[in-house]
Amino acid sequence: TGEQKALLISLILANSRALKEQTGLTPVLLLDEVAAHLDASRRAALYEEICALGAQAWMTGTELELFEELGGRAQHLFVSEIEGKSQVEIQRA
Repeated sequence: TGEQKALLISLILANSRALKEQTGLTPVLLLDEVAAHLDASRRAALYEEICALGAQAWMTGTELELFEELGGRAQHLFVSEIEGKSQVEIQRA
């Protein structure tokens, strides 16, 4: 559910803040389907928190609309398969 996902994400972000505070280094976040099950306001809050951390974040998702709240703060990689080979297209929002 969205509430469970929000709780798990808040634990990950709290751990990231603690690591940054203790080491002075910002972690790289790898977040698979992070926006799934979150409403628009929770997605916006999540993206604001990630940006405030200054973290490099790799987030996967199946629909571009899930990342609209990032605006121009993100690059989008579109991966497709053509004749058995992966093709990657990079777009800036």
